[in-house]
Amino acid sequence: MRNLFNDEIILKNNKLQNFQEESKDSAISMSKNGEIILRIHAKPNAKTTLFFILYIGTNQIELAIASPPHDGQANETLINAMMDILELHKNEITFHTGIRSRSKILRITSRRITLQEVQEKLKRHIIEKG
Repeated sequence: MRNLFNDEIILKNNKLQNFQEESKDSAISMSKNGEIILRIHAKPNAKTTLFFILYIGTNQIELAIASPPHDGQANETLINAMMDILELHKNEITFHTGIRSRSKILRITSRRITLQEVQEKLKRHIIEKG
């Protein structure tokens, strides 16, 4: 008899290991399959207007979100802001991890935007707001 619980843990660990192998630990990177990876540290309930990128570090993008973390409001604000900044559709940006955490990993599945364009647009947004 197989222990499904252990198999599930092994599958999750393999998925996480494969993901870590695909992407670097930088704030903005490209996976082996061509998806753009954004590592984010979110600060919900911030005293700011809607959404604000504080800085782009080597390991993560630090941002403030005015929405509370309850009922996914901060996550929705994050996705909507990224859609506006990167000019993408909602189905082109997904959470890989971190739906219930401040540390989040977003995947951009669109082929309409390059890694360099993502970096430039996010940096431009900091300059415009800061």
